[in-house]
Amino acid sequence: IEGPLNDINEIKKSIQMGKFCKIFFCTELECESKLQELISLAGTKVITIIENNLQGKCVVCNLPTREVALYGSCF
Repeated sequence: IEGPLNDINEIKKSIQMGKFCKIFFCTELECESKLQELISLAGTKVITIIENNLQGKCVVCNLPTREVALYGSCF
């Protein structure tokens, strides 16, 4: 598990290598849909929120969030 990662290209590369990554995520459904569109790899999704005590910015909308999600491919 890598991260938290902030760059879409880093996230995509990590997933292509078969890894899961931590990302700051605001939990909005629109951001999850946009993230899947940006990553454009089949089967990728936010798996679960694993931490909620850090501060960062959502990797998609750049709004402040305390949620860190596990993101990866579910084949």
